[in-house]
Amino acid sequence: MKASAIKVALKDLINKTNATQELFDKPYPGFTKSENLELISRQYSMLKGHLEFQKCEAELRERKNSLSLDEEAFWLPAITEAYLNLRERKGSKNEAKLGICLYDCSFILTHYYNQIDV
Repeated sequence: MKASAIKVALKDLINKTNATQELFDKPYPGFTKSENLELISRQYSMLKGHLEFQKCEAELRERKNSLSLDEEAFWLPAITEAYLNLRERKGSKNEAKLGICLYDCSFILTHYYNQIDV
């Protein structure tokens, strides 16, 4: 994957993370607090699963020495660190911990996104 494609993929992950974070401040219209928390929990779980899949796929390619230099420098560390920052388990309803994990994940992804000079 080229640096420009990595930047696009990271931006997509940042957008997904931020959209979930925004639900804390702007609940989904018509949802009760518990329904909104359920939505946040589901989106968090999907994001964590997606990052886990991407991380495993990249690690497999790394073992086969088939990652590009840009993937080694940006993609693999970004998705690994972002995944590790999603410390709360899938399905969690702990609002405070979910918020912290999403913030940390977004911070890491944004850091790597900003390091790519295209």
